[in-house]
Amino acid sequence: IWAKGIESKSGVKTEEDRILAYSARPPFTADFSCDRENKNAGCIPISNFYVNFTSPILKSETKKITLESGGKTWTAKYRGDSGEDAEADGGTVYGIFFEGPFPEETKFRLDIPNSLRDETGRKLSNVNKFPLEVKSDKYPPLAKFSGSFGIIELEAEPLLPVTQSKLAKEV
Repeated sequence: IWAKGIESKSGVKTEEDRILAYSARPPFTADFSCDRENKNAGCIPISNFYVNFTSPILKSETKKITLESGGKTWTAKYRGDSGEDAEADGGTVYGIFFEGPFPEETKFRLDIPNSLRDETGRKLSNVNKFPLEVKSDKYPPLAKFSGSFGIIELEAEPLLPVTQSKLAKEV
């Protein structure tokens, strides 16, 4: 509010309150997410790991964000990443991902450099949360056994109809 009675340098006073409408941007933050079996579980290692931003960053900055574990480093990608030099792609992104699969039951270190800025030059307001420790869980049962078969529990209540193919052998 520009209040009634505010005087300019030349001595002219405002005669009434003036309300100036504006909206403030949220702070520039980053958050991590991944697929999980439940809220207390680690990340499912066959899926991607994601980092999202509240403001866009330059695509060239994405290559500075890393995920490390046991001497191996994963480089961040963004949707549409051609694998070429990020500078050549130009533009901005609101998020990045690290492509799975990852080792199971492993601790990772997600590192976002202190120098990261959004497209307007603002510093990451929650940079103190990084590096962030991220844990992967065990592989889901069906991811461990890739093949053309299924598992049916002997005394479980069926949830889906089962069709037996001509190639199936009797047990």
